[in-house]
Amino acid sequence: MAVGAPLLSPSQEVVSLRAIDGKASIEHLVSIHVQDLFDIATNPDITAAEVLAGLRYLMVYRIRGGKMPSLDADVMKRLADALLLNMGHRDNDKGLFKRLSVVANEAFCLFVEFLEEVEEFRLAVAAKSAADVRHHLRLDKRVKSNAGKEVQQMAVHAVRLLPTLSPQFADWKDLVVRDGIDDVEKALREFADLAVPTLAPSKERLFPPPDLYFERTIKKVIYMFKTNLDSGLSSDAIPALREHYGKNDLPEPPKPSILKMIFAQLTDFMVIILIIAAIVEFIIGEPDPGIVLLVVVVLNVVIGFSQEFQANKALEALASLTVPKARVLRDGKTEEINAVELVPGDVVILEEGDAVPADLRIAESAQLEVIEAILTGEPIGILKSPDAIRSSTRRMPLGDCKGNAFMATMVARGRGKGIVVRTGARTEVGKISSAITATPAVITPIQRKLAKLGKILVVLSFVLCALVVVIGLAWKREVVQMIKVGISLAVSVIPEGLVAVVTVTMALGVRRMAQQAAIVRKLPSVETLGSVTVICSDKTGTLTEGKMGAQELWTADQHGYAFTESTVLDPNVGQLTDRQGNHVAPEMQSPMVQLAMMVTALCNNAAVVKQDDGSWKAVGDSTEVAMVVASQKAQRSKQHFEAHGWARIGENAFDSDRKVMSVVYTHEGNGFVLAKGAPEAVLQRCVGVVEHYDGATGLRGSGAAIDQGEMMNAISDASAAMASKGLRVLGFRRARVSGDVDTATIECECNPAENRAIRGAELDLLSDEQIASLSPFPNVFARVSPDNKLKIVKALQKMGHSAAMTGDGVNDAPAIKAADVGVAMGIGGTEITKQAADIVLANDNFTTIVVAVEEGRRVFDNIQKFIIYLLSCNSSEIGLMLLTSACNLDLPLTTMVILFANIIADVPPAMAMGVELPEVDIMERPPRDPSAAVLDFNAVISILTQGLSMTLISFTTYILEVGDARAAVDDHGHETSVPEQLTMARTETFLVLTLMQLFQGFISRSTTHSLFKIGLIGNRAMVYAVLISLTCLLIGVYVPPVAKWLELEGPDGFVWLKVLAGLAVHITITECMKLFLRWHDRRQLDKHGVGAHLHPQLGASATGMNLLAQDEETAARRDDAAGTIV
Repeated sequence: MAVGAPLLSPSQEVVSLRAIDGKASIEHLVSIHVQDLFDIATNPDITAAEVLAGLRYLMVYRIRGGKMPSLDADVMKRLADALLLNMGHRDNDKGLFKRLSVVANEAFCLFVEFLEEVEEFRLAVAAKSAADVRHHLRLDKRVKSNAGKEVQQMAVHAVRLLPTLSPQFADWKDLVVRDGIDDVEKALREFADLAVPTLAPSKERLFPPPDLYFERTIKKVIYMFKTNLDSGLSSDAIPALREHYGKNDLPEPPKPSILKMIFAQLTDFMVIILIIAAIVEFIIGEPDPGIVLLVVVVLNVVIGFSQEFQANKALEALASLTVPKARVLRDGKTEEINAVELVPGDVVILEEGDAVPADLRIAESAQLEVIEAILTGEPIGILKSPDAIRSSTRRMPLGDCKGNAFMATMVARGRGKGIVVRTGARTEVGKISSAITATPAVITPIQRKLAKLGKILVVLSFVLCALVVVIGLAWKREVVQMIKVGISLAVSVIPEGLVAVVTVTMALGVRRMAQQAAIVRKLPSVETLGSVTVICSDKTGTLTEGKMGAQELWTADQHGYAFTESTVLDPNVGQLTDRQGNHVAPEMQSPMVQLAMMVTALCNNAAVVKQDDGSWKAVGDSTEVAMVVASQKAQRSKQHFEAHGWARIGENAFDSDRKVMSVVYTHEGNGFVLAKGAPEAVLQRCVGVVEHYDGATGLRGSGAAIDQGEMMNAISDASAAMASKGLRVLGFRRARVSGDVDTATIECECNPAENRAIRGAELDLLSDEQIASLSPFPNVFARVSPDNKLKIVKALQKMGHSAAMTGDGVNDAPAIKAADVGVAMGIGGTEITKQAADIVLANDNFTTIVVAVEEGRRVFDNIQKFIIYLLSCNSSEIGLMLLTSACNLDLPLTTMVILFANIIADVPPAMAMGVELPEVDIMERPPRDPSAAVLDFNAVISILTQGLSMTLISFTTYILEVGDARAAVDDHGHETSVPEQLTMARTETFLVLTLMQLFQGFISRSTTHSLFKIGLIGNRAMVYAVLISLTCLLIGVYVPPVAKWLELEGPDGFVWLKVLAGLAVHITITECMKLFLRWHDRRQLDKHGVGAHLHPQLGASATGMNLLAQDEETAARRDDAAGTIV
């Protein structure tokens, strides 16, 4: 078989295929594709087009061409059902009459071809009713000219073939709807010469669909891609392959333009209302309020744009996933090319230290191990093999794909060759890239709640404006005057400073979290953390360090030692100590320790390299890296021994059967064999035994030994029994969670009535809705893929939870971006993961999340407090304006005065609440219900009570001062005109209302605790803010130019006494309200308890916050990896 031929015609390609295709193999592959067709509705990772392309390939190359007229009856029955179900897909184009889609027609064509080729398929179709077949085939649609000539011919084939299968199909008219019989007869006449079903040979090569092909033998994969392991692809074949498959690069993520981002900010509902209000102000000849409103709009747009601009930078790191160069065989020569030029069928040469440039099917392996941490999270090398893997599904967990290597993973040791089977966006890394770019930005709970609140306030403003207009018309006032009044009320309702104050409060939270080593990248996530109910944690690199480190050393003379800072790569950090923790200097090390360190350093292919920026990078297998670091900390590095005359002359690589690696060194004319490997394998070859090692500490063990013997014997039989000169057992700890426990062990350790562990392979079979319905919901997830993690997050969100996702690898990035809060590790995390995350833990300390949660709750509390403050103040202005309008009095506040009051009395005190200290019981509360409104019962009662109090007090002040609009006499006996009296009344009302609003800043520091308990100086920022606002107030009434602009007048001392009297009344009312709210809270707590809103499938802890652990390669122990954060 000339497997190296570039492009063969179908007739040539099928000649020798029978030798390598078997009936069982074909049936197995058809069965997999059939299951995929049934799973399309619940699995977004599968498309009908891909599955049908796979069936097309099987038909052309392995069934029709392979002369397989008979296949399993059950498989054919399921195939017939699956194809019939997929024949009705319609195009998504708009219009009343939608055409059958390309996918539907492809399913139909395959249906007809299987009718022609496979006897059991014909029998399966013959068993169906004519009505069922008529409903799915839709022959009347497929014989029309707009269906295409190929589909028309296939429809004619079906009309002529089906009547031969069963008596129930004897009259083909029974297979066509009545209205379509004429169309079918017309097609039969048009294709009358097409007497027997024949298929026109394809003019183009049918390319294999992108897949891992782990179930295919290398011989079959070579044939499919027309390649050769010794010579690679022909240069003549490359252009056609590249045209079909595309380039081997990741598609660039879409980047919204700056203008689009600015326009998106301008379309915000509240911003639109402010713009409309400003335009109306200009129209009615009031430019000053219009200018102020436009300034507020500009500030809101700038703040929103800056946040979105930073968030969009999350996609820029995707470019780092691509591999720059690749070594390939082409035209019998080894070439180094840009990896973007690779095509399926290329033969790639892999060596230690290489990055895998595409998804490969391993064809040759010489102890080839690949670190797939970027996909699975596990930092250990995975031994690869070219052997085919029999499986009932194409969705095998990545960790089990021993016959594949994936793009962007690293070769830890060994050599090998691989055939490119997937490139670009179709690779596993490409799928992750697509998931990141396709995942829409998550709208946080506070954003949803504030948007909803804004809409409610805007609707309320329209209602109030309409009410005021009706009242004014009833009093026969001028239309222009009523428009001004309406705008004044609209301005009163909308808290112009809300966006700015929320942003500043979150920014202060960001600053405080940064001091706790939590770097916030997306501002709203600060508050969202406070409402998190479930934390989904990746295990390796998050709950564990994701690193190997030498913890202990035992030598054959029964002595034990330990290493400090074992996972730190810097050889200058950490040292060798005895069991009491005392440093063991090089000159104090026993001969056994020196021998053990020599084996550790010399029987090793790993290295630790210092980078230009001063950091240290590990090269090679993680276990060997740990040994290199241990020897360096003991000051017995490889360079140390080589400087003393030790020279390597041979190596016997680690073997999964022998479980030992050995090297041959010479020193002063003598030959030595140094070996390391699994403790049990090394012990079998030794005469010395360490009794202290039993493997029960949870540490990974590795043994080492040394033998001096004949050079030739050492080289030819490195596995012979060795006289032990030194033995040591090193333990490697990956933090506190074992990675060597399967799901069955977890289920034994968990209480099966309350907990559940589940594997990724089981998640593949479930939709998001089905996962969400699991009860109890799993709390340990084993061997999960990036898609599985995304499903878990989405399922939790469907259950109503606010989910946080933590991780460090690229495989975590899609779930981190989709979660309500994504958290990445700052030291061990990849750049992509950190860019996709909302929060980065700079110290890689998982417990920092708890501190961040407390800060998140504090931020929400403070946001809620200043919303209560803002709405209490603004509602008092609304109430005052409504009451005076209803009483047919002159307006107590002008539009400019309202804006001035909102700026000086709203913004500074509200911002000061951003630094309010957390209340003492903040971490004893259950998490907030993510679906609950931003304003709870206490908040609503506070707003209504305090707003009504300030309304009535200020209205009473205004009524007493404005009189009946007749001439009045001042304190000196002079007559005052009505406008002067009105100005004095407006000034006094403004002072009373504004001073109450300023003092409301102190009152709003707690919705339930008494002002006399929390005091006035607990928040110094509030004191300064009130003083600043008070200064602005005094300027507004006592500085003539400002007072004239605001139409106010400087008051005398008696006015201030009345102001203080009104303030005292307001404080009394609010204290009574807080007393009621404390009583109400106690009653609710006694009645319902805590955590009542949490989903019953997960239950609730003392705080109601649960931790779900995810382990990509093996499940972690329940007591270490999963539990409840308290």
